[in-house]
Amino acid sequence: MPSDKGLRLIRLHQPSGNVDIQTKNVFFTFGDGRLSYDCVSCQSKCCRGHGYLATFGTELETQLRLRPSLPLFLEPSGRPGANYLGVTNCAPGCFFLGDDGRCEVHAMHGHAAKPETCRLFPFNAFRQVGAFLVVAPHQELCPLSIANSEIRSPESAYDGLLEEMLRRGISTRVRHASTGGRDVAEVVARERNVVELAERSLNCGDYLTFAVAQMNLSRPADAHLEGVQNAAVHSLVQLAHDLLGTPERATLGHEPDLVRTMIAMTPLLRSRLVFHETDGGAAARGLPLPEDRLPHAMIAAYLFTEAASRAGTAPVTYQTISRMFPHFEVLLKVLAQADMHLTWQKDAPIDVAAFATSERRMQFLRLAKALLPQAQRRNSRALGVLLRSYAPADPVQRVLFLKEAAQAINGKLVPLDSASRFRAPLRTRVKTAIHRWSLMNLDDAGLRTLHDQPQSNG
Repeated sequence: MPSDKGLRLIRLHQPSGNVDIQTKNVFFTFGDGRLSYDCVSCQSKCCRGHGYLATFGTELETQLRLRPSLPLFLEPSGRPGANYLGVTNCAPGCFFLGDDGRCEVHAMHGHAAKPETCRLFPFNAFRQVGAFLVVAPHQELCPLSIANSEIRSPESAYDGLLEEMLRRGISTRVRHASTGGRDVAEVVARERNVVELAERSLNCGDYLTFAVAQMNLSRPADAHLEGVQNAAVHSLVQLAHDLLGTPERATLGHEPDLVRTMIAMTPLLRSRLVFHETDGGAAARGLPLPEDRLPHAMIAAYLFTEAASRAGTAPVTYQTISRMFPHFEVLLKVLAQADMHLTWQKDAPIDVAAFATSERRMQFLRLAKALLPQAQRRNSRALGVLLRSYAPADPVQRVLFLKEAAQAINGKLVPLDSASRFRAPLRTRVKTAIHRWSLMNLDDAGLRTLHDQPQSNG
């Protein structure tokens, strides 16, 4: 690419208006050429019944020449000002998928003639964060693999992906996201450093060592501090084992391919915690994790992948981890803060509706009571200590309780004496105050009577 590539502009064709992004402000959440795919071996799953966007102009005209009956299957975009139509594919495959599994548009007219959806896939999960464009792979459809350390896969090479984005811009919906008030340029610079660290660490063989290296990215080398961090990592591994049955420290790291896959995917997984989507209320996943908690969250994610392997998933792949992460995201965020002394955010409702049984509701109410500001000031305990104290002894009930409790406290806990206030209407604040009073002043029998039936306190 030319030396002034950072000044070239990618045009985002969006309903609210066109937006130009400098190529230097494109952040790839994976290493340059680190991800690869093989359409033949996966039998072109993305071309089978998922539809695509057909952009007006040469792109759509080429498709109409090849398939004159195509207009019947075109759908309006439903978005004012959109420069494309939707194409509804029928099973078993795309209208242009040949018997040999190849795209006929590509075969006859070249890669540049393909629809935008197909040209950019699977690297077309876009988020705009201020002046930056964050690029991630599609979460599920494509069975991506991690290219060997010595190989740079052309499918995910930055230069090629940028050229495709520059060619005619991006009509795919680009979601808006935020960094929770943090300076976007600083956040992106830090996450780019994580990408570089992951590339250097691919073959280190020990994910926990890599996690400590993440902690040290913004700090000078300090042997004492590293010892403290190693102790914190050991405590988190032990807590996850005690509460969730994840593997013990001594048994970790015996599957080099799993460790390598998780290291390569760490920048992508971090990006899902760092950049919070704000479109359509999607930011309700809770408050962003503090920067120093992100490596802890990644340790939890790694432990879950190890647990999946022990449970019989073989091999653990990119797609395994990508699909698991949203399911466990709230739980790993709770584990990431396990050594912190937290309390309820001011005005945050304490909701027991998620608990399926009366007994688990009661156990959560005891935990909720211990997390009240008055209780924490009187006898402050770390979140992990409280979870150990109030989780059921039975391993199945314990895991079910922890998953329900994680949902109930997500985004509602803050460090002790934090001035942060939960945004809630007056009616919710009044009900919250009443419920907190009941937690402080009623015994177990009174609380059981009050909350005998599942109900929302918010």
